[in-house]
Amino acid sequence: VQGRLLDIVDNPLDGELIEIWLGGVFLTNVTTTADGSFTAIHPVPADSELGPVLLETRFAGSTGYLPSANNGTWNIYSQISVEINIEPTLAVEQMTTVEGFVGDNQMNPLPNMIVLVSVEGYPVGNVTTDENGTFSFDWLVPNIFTDGTHIIIADVPDQGWFRAGQGNNTFFLAHRTGVTIDIANNDATRNDFWEVSGTLYDID
Repeated sequence: VQGRLLDIVDNPLDGELIEIWLGGVFLTNVTTTADGSFTAIHPVPADSELGPVLLETRFAGSTGYLPSANNGTWNIYSQISVEINIEPTLAVEQMTTVEGFVGDNQMNPLPNMIVLVSVEGYPVGNVTTDENGTFSFDWLVPNIFTDGTHIIIADVPDQGWFRAGQGNNTFFLAHRTGVTIDIANNDATRNDFWEVSGTLYDID
């Protein structure tokens, strides 16, 4: 917060005490400099009520000078936390569940938040959080990604008094495999050997 304290003919007032109030709650005092200016730096409390809040600067008066005040509106927003989870290893055409959580800066759940999910620029889901701040949907892995590690991203755009946020996770896209089996003889005798042969192959 920055400002200047002047008298009626615009002369700066040095060494005067200025009170800073936010939403009717006292924050701090600052003292004016030789040119009448003042600067107050104060952290926004983590649990501040979101939305427009009245910011007041008050001069209580001194010898020869009457009190004065000025005010404005300070809009308070919240950062958000975004989590997304997926199975660590997947294959093409496998059905998996993508789930996650959206909370405010104190990890309180945020309902009705839009979440846009993508894998390396390819959109895979558009969901809304429930009353617990969670989201979930099923995803069939398409045959458009190369084998290896991929990043899945959950983007939450600005909504109301909440800033945009993003969370991410990784999964490994593996080759699908198949197995053939051949039993030479379906009959077996105790203490004898059973011959089984087969092939392991790459479907992809």
